[in-house]
Amino acid sequence: SGVIPPIFASALLVFPATIGGFMNAEWMGTLQAMLNPGGWLYELLYIFLIIFFAFFYTFVQFKTEDVAENLNKNGGYIPGIRPGKE
Repeated sequence: SGVIPPIFASALLVFPATIGGFMNAEWMGTLQAMLNPGGWLYELLYIFLIIFFAFFYTFVQFKTEDVAENLNKNGGYIPGIRPGKE
């Protein structure tokens, strides 16, 4: 999945802090302070979002039919797995 999950995760975490900078609400200031890079909440959410987007992006991009077709075209195989549908 490469670099896409960290980009999505950082974009989602920066967005509330950016919006909070334009508002004068006290709770937004608190949220902005908690989501500053280096804070424990930021780091925890960042790790969780990277893992989530890694699985999600792989699920969306990885086509098992294409992989099977490419293996078949190139004469490749997976040891211990018989070719064809089971």
